[in-house]
Amino acid sequence: MARVNPLWGAERIRGELLKLNIKVSKKTVLKYMQPGRSPRPSGQNWKTFLKNHAGDI
Repeated sequence: MARVNPLWGAERIRGELLKLNIKVSKKTVLKYMQPGRSPRPSGQNWKTFLKNHAGDI
């Protein structure tokens, strides 16, 4: 499912499996998903944002 739907996360795949009456945990789904993209987009974090905009705040 993860290969066919690359934007789906572990929770979505788990939900789809539950519809098929296959009960697995999110952790189990993550275990078998191939690492691809990070769950959170890499970008500016809050610490960097506040540092960059401290003068404007």
